[in-house]
Amino acid sequence: MAEEFVSCRIQPGKVVVFIKPSCTYCRRTQELLSQLPFKQGLLEFVDITATSDTGKIQNYLEQFTGARTVPRVFIDHDRVWLRIHSMTPKMFFLLGTCLLLFSICQDL
Repeated sequence: MAEEFVSCRIQPGKVVVFIKPSCTYCRRTQELLSQLPFKQGLLEFVDITATSDTGKIQNYLEQFTGARTVPRVFIDHDRVWLRIHSMTPKMFFLLGTCLLLFSICQDL
């Protein structure tokens, strides 16, 4: 169930972020990414607390990425684990720039 929950959301050409709304780092990531001009449907935030399998989903994320904490960011089907809580403003800017370029490249 948890593997299917995660796997069916991660798709090529999309940025998918697994979050918990109560998590400060998740909210910070969501605020940053929501400011970028992604085409409709290319950016998705997945609230893992909206299911009764939150613990199982985090266990699967740990098995898949090496850690169970959120946010977990997947860009274009690839795993990108970001330690959001330790990112400086400059790192956030660079992340935003990379994701902006990703969203622009979807138009090409």
